[in-house]
Amino acid sequence: MKQVYIFLSFLMFSIFTINAQTTVVTTGVTNPYRLALSGNDLYISEFNSGVISTLDITAPLPTTKTNIVSGLNYPMGLITAGDVIYVAEHFGNKISKVDMSTPVPTVTTVISGLNRPTGLALKGDLLYFSEKGSNSVSKIDITDATPTATLVASSLNSPFAISLKNDILYIAEQGANKISKIDVTSGTTTATDVLGGFATPTDITINGNNLYIAEYSGSKVSVIDVSIAVPAKVDLVSGLSTPNGIAANTSELYIAEYDANKISKFLFPTLSVDTFVLNDTVKLYPNPSSDYIKVSNIDKAVGYEVYNSLGQQVLKGKVEKNQSIDIQNLSSDLYLFKLEDGNTLKFIKK
Repeated sequence: MKQVYIFLSFLMFSIFTINAQTTVVTTGVTNPYRLALSGNDLYISEFNSGVISTLDITAPLPTTKTNIVSGLNYPMGLITAGDVIYVAEHFGNKISKVDMSTPVPTVTTVISGLNRPTGLALKGDLLYFSEKGSNSVSKIDITDATPTATLVASSLNSPFAISLKNDILYIAEQGANKISKIDVTSGTTTATDVLGGFATPTDITINGNNLYIAEYSGSKVSVIDVSIAVPAKVDLVSGLSTPNGIAANTSELYIAEYDANKISKFLFPTLSVDTFVLNDTVKLYPNPSSDYIKVSNIDKAVGYEVYNSLGQQVLKGKVEKNQSIDIQNLSSDLYLFKLEDGNTLKFIKK
């Protein structure tokens, strides 16, 4: 029986709370659009001022930003690779890069002639980028002296952001208010739907199995578990001012609030446990569910506890083989299901 021990840093990504509070990290940024984290450095593209700035996330709050380069043509998507920052210049119709290892960082062009590039994602030497003007995603090899774009996905509806998990590229289609995906190794250029019903998805970022979505007109950040065949959306934090960009580490989610000209952060809540064990053979189904759940691959009665996103115990009992557990009275949320043998699973109540 294979067991995987997962520490608390992963658990933070599996529990959520609605209408959670945020903390102001810095103000005085001009229409912050996208964010990129590299260690303790948070990079910010400031859309209308044409600036890339940075701040130290370990510094006392509120933190003062430092401008790195200016003169960009409406910078949007950001991604880092070592000392290099790649940036999509939306109305410059190009992707540029900034080498932070030089004494005076300067901007050089990587590829031009694009059609309103928006989001960036990197896998090894391959840089993926979405183009709003052509409703497509393409890729280039950043080691090439003169990179040539290769089409990855077409017939999209205003792709504003992209994020990679292994070979799966997730796409925020702002015009269709949905998230789609494509296997970048498949050879096809047709994306498939993951989930719809978002309110102007402007940016996405993935960590573990959790895909976070900045919903611009919804004034919130939501999350879905992409490991679930039919994921359900959970609102993570609301009451934001036109969130345009997001970046996450193991404990915090940083949010670019465009109209408020500020960067805020949300602390992921935790449960009062140090570790949990996931058994690959034991599963909960159906998941998501609105009425009941069952536990697969158990052959005797076993005790269980259910915790909500705030770490509160909401159910407790014993379950037998093929027995249903009634969850109709639970609120819509993501829950942790802890068995007495140490296995902890998660499920979504619709």
